[in-house]
Amino acid sequence: MVNQLLYPITCMKFIKIFLVLLLIGLSAHLLSHIFSQNQKVEAADNLKPYLVEVVAQDGSKTEYSGRSVRSDIFTIATDLGATPYPEDKISVFPDIDMGIGGKITVLRAPTYTVYDGKNKLVFRS
Repeated sequence: MVNQLLYPITCMKFIKIFLVLLLIGLSAHLLSHIFSQNQKVEAADNLKPYLVEVVAQDGSKTEYSGRSVRSDIFTIATDLGATPYPEDKISVFPDIDMGIGGKITVLRAPTYTVYDGKNKLVFRS
């Protein structure tokens, strides 16, 4: 007789606990989804527009444009498709710390070809 009275009580408690845990799990999933959407919007807001102009030694110009969240001039130019070398002169206007984007100018360093016996070496300076 005691078992018959305890069974309905424990079954109801189990159902209530199960529903509470289900509700907590669903709300946690919903909150994580909402916060991940906010982070995507914030990342999109951090994208700044840039124009990269690469000036070769012969005076020809190539332009690359796009958006980047980076704060390093060299990395931004690389992200947008330009291939700057460490020897190139790179300048930006306005200053990158202003956080509004800008124009990056890459002046290509001259290349020198040195023939050493049968070896052909190309240097930038």
